[in-house]
Amino acid sequence: MDAHARDISVRNRVSVNRQWMLELRDRISRLDRLLRIRKKLAEGLLPFDHPTTVVQAPSAGQRCTGCDRIAMPTNLVMACTVRYGHKFHLDADCYEVWQRLRRSYGQHA
Repeated sequence: MDAHARDISVRNRVSVNRQWMLELRDRISRLDRLLRIRKKLAEGLLPFDHPTTVVQAPSAGQRCTGCDRIAMPTNLVMACTVRYGHKFHLDADCYEVWQRLRRSYGQHA
């Protein structure tokens, strides 16, 4: 194998490795988000109640109640209000997870 072929082979392996790492990081991030929201629901830090109002807007630098990360200005954030006026912010990904988990819990409760 000449040097050029070896260089191409190494570049291909690096590219495959990079893609695998990105996919792994994405899976870990999704799992972390799911576990954080599930824990917050269990501890009562996030409500199971259906939101009475949901206002979506670009982030103004709020901290997401679901994942505790500061939402970037390019991210969509949901400002939710539930019964008794409890208000919280969720980024779009956390909002979807929260909705899915609270509905799932409602079906099993």
